[in-house]
Amino acid sequence: MIPSIHLPYRPPLNGGISVEGEQAHYIGRVLRLAPGDAVYLMDGRGSRCRAVIVSIDRKRVWLEPGGIETLDTESALRITLVQGMPKGEKMDWIVQKATELGVAAIAPVITERSQVRHAAGAERWRKIAVSAAAQSVRGVLPEIFEPQTLGAFFRTRDSSERGILFWEGAATPLADAINGWRRGGNLCALVGPEGGFSADEAGQAMRHGFVPASLGKRILRAETAAVSVAAILQYALGDM
Repeated sequence: MIPSIHLPYRPPLNGGISVEGEQAHYIGRVLRLAPGDAVYLMDGRGSRCRAVIVSIDRKRVWLEPGGIETLDTESALRITLVQGMPKGEKMDWIVQKATELGVAAIAPVITERSQVRHAAGAERWRKIAVSAAAQSVRGVLPEIFEPQTLGAFFRTRDSSERGILFWEGAATPLADAINGWRRGGNLCALVGPEGGFSADEAGQAMRHGFVPASLGKRILRAETAAVSVAAILQYALGDM
């Protein structure tokens, strides 16, 4: 199987490509590729090209690119995962798995119960998403926003977008909440941090058009809930 890496630009059709830094280290030291080996270069916007390694040293890899092809890996369901900031490095794991599951955008939000002393910047999460997209051969990178308060998110949200609130106080099972919803389109999923959303936050979400739904009688960890939500919605309304 030919490995894949993401590059921040569309590879040219003529001339060689020089890869340096972390990507060169990944090709040479992690993948242990050598001259003559092939690799897919993915531009993060839905295209890739097959390239052959011409030369490699400790700092740089030279590649000869081939033709560009379009990757059809995106779901018709564009999920924006609005994630209440969890403790520690759990957000890293959520970004990784959400990227693999085809989430289109990730919006970290600081809520009443978020126990966050300082939030990692979106740049760190974008690097994690790049790695996860390469591993899962996903052609388009998810959009990842800087952390903001839940209130700030509501003020800027597109009110025409479907929204679903995952809250332990909801009485309606998820299957019933989305019954009759069309497949595909845009969908905003609101998932809480440890401890979930407060009643005030849930009320605010519902006033902004979010439909409350339950994930069952068991209490899930924040990161388990996020991954479950992405997988279930892709199964019910997307491409799984």
